[in-house]
Amino acid sequence: MTKEAQSHSQRLLGNAFWNGFPSLLRIAMGIVLVPYILSQVGDEFYGIWRISFSILYISWILQIGLNSSVNREIPQGLVHKDYNRISEVISTVVVFYSILSTIILVAVIALVVKFPIWFHVPIEHYTVSRIVIGITGIGFIIWMPFSVFRAVMNGLQSFISIGIVEVLMTICYTLAVFLLLGLGYGIIALTCLGVARLVLPVVALTFLAKYFCPQITISFRNASFKVFRSIFAYSANSAIYTVAAAFFTQGSIWVTGFLLGPAKTTYYSTCHQLAAMIGGFLMISIVVIKPAVSQFQAQDDMERVRILFLRSIKYVLMISLPAAFFLCIFRNEILMAWLGREDFVRVSYLIPILAIAQVAWLSLQASYFVINGIGHHRVFAIIAVVTTLTSIISAILFFEIGDAGLLGIAIGMSLPVIFVSLIIIPVYSCKVLCISIFKYIRVCLLRLIVPLLIFVFFLISWKKVVTNTSLIQLLLCMFSSVIVVGVSYWNITLSKNERLTFRDIAGNLLGSIISSKQKT
Repeated sequence: MTKEAQSHSQRLLGNAFWNGFPSLLRIAMGIVLVPYILSQVGDEFYGIWRISFSILYISWILQIGLNSSVNREIPQGLVHKDYNRISEVISTVVVFYSILSTIILVAVIALVVKFPIWFHVPIEHYTVSRIVIGITGIGFIIWMPFSVFRAVMNGLQSFISIGIVEVLMTICYTLAVFLLLGLGYGIIALTCLGVARLVLPVVALTFLAKYFCPQITISFRNASFKVFRSIFAYSANSAIYTVAAAFFTQGSIWVTGFLLGPAKTTYYSTCHQLAAMIGGFLMISIVVIKPAVSQFQAQDDMERVRILFLRSIKYVLMISLPAAFFLCIFRNEILMAWLGREDFVRVSYLIPILAIAQVAWLSLQASYFVINGIGHHRVFAIIAVVTTLTSIISAILFFEIGDAGLLGIAIGMSLPVIFVSLIIIPVYSCKVLCISIFKYIRVCLLRLIVPLLIFVFFLISWKKVVTNTSLIQLLLCMFSSVIVVGVSYWNITLSKNERLTFRDIAGNLLGSIISSKQKT
């Protein structure tokens, strides 16, 4: 590996850490907040709150993938020093999003009227549920025009700045939730805090984007339909995929709310949230792949794209599979230690299904960001539409015909995604990148088998020896299992060049810590 390639690998891993660490912090804070919020607002209001934010998440769909275009245009524009093109693209997207805000306003007005009816809200909670969905809608209306600047910062690869903003906001949000709910302000205050958590980071990133790239000029004069048309072809396929992503991450909550109401949604969404913790860090971290791929393509270096693709899939599986196994084996103990309620343990059978789906989805995401970065993601969009429709239909069929309840919804939503992610997407991605499917299996899968078998054996042995599992014992088991699987990965899974890269990163980090201490 050349020094330039090694340096870029270190930068990419550093970006992944800084882009993913805030998500890891949110997961940790979520573990603390969920039982507290449930105890303060109750199951019914918690379900209403979760459904309202989940529904308005559809605003991502209205963006028709334009943030994806911005994320790709910026690194390519920087390589060619075409700042005028960058300014035109960003200005056009900002104007388009401002128009979309008006459309969202109309939709929110209609939703405020129909929300309690569509989602089986008890009549005594009609007014509160309408206030919650109204405040949430206003938040997304404000957020929409500013949201492009997160994509701008991604394109500039300023992930440290994004990370710092997100970390500060997460800490402030967590403290405010404890304070206001403790003072008895309830679900309305919680909704306002959620809106602030959504809007304030993108506003801060707007100012930072201008600071880091002062050549960017945002104005209505720079916006044009010609620019919109030039990026739409790329954006359209990204938009279709974004729809599928929204339905995978939020669709099962919508279906549960529509079929069973807020109370049952609380049970499902809690298990869903626990499974989503597997990918919380990774889902954000792998975003850094795309601007790097776009940069490599602009430099006509496809070999590094292929290397990045294989390593991305391998690293995603290295992290997500142990997390999924731990969650499946200790699911009852985790729910009791986390929430302390037997009624949630009774639906823990949902977790293995949702956990497997999360691992499959993460591998699909890693493939998507590479293929999207080189602009060959049209087939992804087509596959995503078919998979989304199949998932929703099968979830309803399992629920209605099979009378399987929450289990039917989980199985119906998960099976199509698992099949597509593990079979169809790898074959297509390898074909596009001219990679042998046997090389894909060897690099990404075979070297993981022995470490994972050791890891699972360790977890099962621990569970048999330690029968009364407390929170402290769970954390101790988690820490010990990380060491076990980490040592196995280091000696079996990682190549010599990969170990060298990680050694250099650790050495640079240690050196910077020592240097800072000497200065003080």
